[in-house]
Amino acid sequence: MTEARIQEHMEIVGSDNGHVGIVDHVTDGIIKLTKNDPQAAGQHHYIPQSWVETIDERIQLSISAEQAMIDWTTDAPNDPGDAEGVGGSAGPATSAEDLSGDMYALNRERSGGNVS
Repeated sequence: MTEARIQEHMEIVGSDNGHVGIVDHVTDGIIKLTKNDPQAAGQHHYIPQSWVETIDERIQLSISAEQAMIDWTTDAPNDPGDAEGVGGSAGPATSAEDLSGDMYALNRERSGGNVS
């Protein structure tokens, strides 16, 4: 199982070997990136595990680092937060997310993209 091979603090790079971020944790097919990485600008970002192409000493994505950072989201999909209660989801999914079943729908909707 791919999820079991992804470990905390592994580096994630794009298909172009550009740095994307560092794994905080992975749950239910979603990889949460650390917020203290320079690319993160102080926020957790989330990417789908389906973007993972290979896993060895680091995780390589099937898309470029630039594209990953365009498409990642800061909206936590059902994130319970950490042991101290930091982070976590702001509430239930929006209707756009509910209709599409896509954690990235809200970001596309906000940017004027199609959510269906």
